[in-house]
Amino acid sequence: MSSIVLGLIAGALFKNYSLISVIIFLIFFVKNRKLKSNIFTFILMFLYCFLISLIASNTFQTDIDKTMFIIEAKDNYIIVRDFFRRYYISMKNNKYEVGDLIRISGDISKIKMHAIEGHFDFQNYLENSGVYFEITNANIRTIINSIFPRRRIIENLIIKYDERSKELFKSFVFGMPRGDYLKEYSNTSLSYFLGLNNYFLTTLFFGINKFMSRRTKNSEMVTLFILLPYLFFIYDKMCVFRLIIYLIVFKYLRKNYQMSYNSCLKLVLIMYLIKSPFNIYNEGLIVPFILGVTIRFINKFKASRVIKTILFVGVVYLIGIVKDNSIMALSPIYRMILLPIIFIFFLCAILFIPIGICTKFFDKFSSALIRTFDFMSKIDIKVYLYPNLITSMILVILFLIILIGFYIQHRKIVRKFTVFLFLSTFMLSSSIHNYVFDYLFFIDVGQGDCALLIHKNKSLLIDTGGLLYEDLATTTLIPFFKRYHLNKIDTIICSHFDYDHIGALTSLKANFNVGDVITKKESFPYNFYGIQIINLNNYHGKDDNDNSLVNMFTFMDKTFLFMGDASSTIEEKIVKDYDLSYVDILKVSHHGSKTASSDILLSEITPCVAIISLGFNNIYKFPSDEVLNRFNRYQIEIRRTDIEGTIIYKKLSF
Repeated sequence: MSSIVLGLIAGALFKNYSLISVIIFLIFFVKNRKLKSNIFTFILMFLYCFLISLIASNTFQTDIDKTMFIIEAKDNYIIVRDFFRRYYISMKNNKYEVGDLIRISGDISKIKMHAIEGHFDFQNYLENSGVYFEITNANIRTIINSIFPRRRIIENLIIKYDERSKELFKSFVFGMPRGDYLKEYSNTSLSYFLGLNNYFLTTLFFGINKFMSRRTKNSEMVTLFILLPYLFFIYDKMCVFRLIIYLIVFKYLRKNYQMSYNSCLKLVLIMYLIKSPFNIYNEGLIVPFILGVTIRFINKFKASRVIKTILFVGVVYLIGIVKDNSIMALSPIYRMILLPIIFIFFLCAILFIPIGICTKFFDKFSSALIRTFDFMSKIDIKVYLYPNLITSMILVILFLIILIGFYIQHRKIVRKFTVFLFLSTFMLSSSIHNYVFDYLFFIDVGQGDCALLIHKNKSLLIDTGGLLYEDLATTTLIPFFKRYHLNKIDTIICSHFDYDHIGALTSLKANFNVGDVITKKESFPYNFYGIQIINLNNYHGKDDNDNSLVNMFTFMDKTFLFMGDASSTIEEKIVKDYDLSYVDILKVSHHGSKTASSDILLSEITPCVAIISLGFNNIYKFPSDEVLNRFNRYQIEIRRTDIEGTIIYKKLSF
């Protein structure tokens, strides 16, 4: 059975984490090289998952005209599927339900979306759910409506409650997507609880089952019958799938075929991955599975309850580290305190929502719950680790060695590697890497410009970006600075006063520690801790763009030229007055507009790389095809934040 499990895992991970798949294969091959049947089973399972992923992510079709079921329905999109693939369809004010059978025709294309730095990557979420294509210009005709329009029924059930209560009910009780009110809490511990619908259902099932087991032999079936009305309303059907798998494996197969607990766990994982290899990325399935295995493993240790609890909390912390390279220092404590309270809220909601009573109680409770999470988020300490996959791997490996040390009762291993773990965590959560490495980031701020230079743990920001629809400083820049352990921006250079270059400056100064702000040409040349920064634009331009600072400096053995929004008129003057032949990297002017990046400039500097900072599918149609063709003609590599996201240059500082 191990060969089946490892083969499925390796095949499911291969597309995104091919190195991990190869490591799994090599370890398995070395261990089972004499057992041909095991190797054959491993390869068979690997190919099953790999081929499903391959078929789901590739197609030769450019259009479609099929009858399909809706498998996911949200307010602004639906996901449909045929036998092989799943498709995303964007729509406003969606009225379709899961289970609707529809006839759909339209054009097929690969999904192309973009999330600016620090924002939710919806395309990655869809691809991890097995959705690689979208249908555009869709013409939809309903063939059969779902026999159970759960969304409309839920809306009618909670109509008496205020907006806070409605959204909490939808997320906590029914597992529906978060509305606009709760989206602002996506980076807090409230987000953690909003995803616990699976856990609450399982706990409720166990509780009822234990009560019924004293009264009937078929307690599982009776419990399932009691919960059946509620199960129909749950949006996340994987939650129900988990429950059914549990009943089949642990209550039927284990009892009737004397299967060991470990074999049951392997069988559960096999069922998850055979149903869909993309379930390997489903946190709602995999995290509870990991925690279940961890509890089982830790309980075998000959150690006190305190030690076992600490080890389990350590696993919880590690999951957070693997997820986003950070630790919420206090969250495990107040999560354990709040979990029973929220579970009681969950139970009361199930009991009272159908009969529509206690509306004032729920409204007040919801308000108090939101305020509690607001307070917890403010007092919690978020510790960022060095933002790299290797960081997570180092800490996971050290922790696994400690667990093995406990298991084999080898105290020296436990002591030594516990010390290593704490030292590694301390070093990786400090700013020491900012002394070891130099960095230059072209931060993806959407339609705007922003670059961050780190040298000897000192930071220089060139422009801040600026968006009209959100506070870029608090949503993107400050979290990014903290991720790289910056507590202060020592200097900000503002190239000019367009909002897309300095719009976030006011909020940044109000919410973060900011040193000097440079806006005038007279401030140059400027020495930033040994880096000599000069301004090449000392002319009087016709507008604000032509009065942009044009900064040049040498850093990490490369010469960078930042053009601001200067036009070809300024470029021509600069070329006449300065030697630019040694420029290596050009920060392209005005987001790739045809008003700049002229032949005159490019023939003089011929950089290796041209970097364009711009928004995805922006209304200005940047970058200009004319400019892109010009770069290609001069054989200059083009890098774009709307395609790559944040662009990073990094080098040892010594």
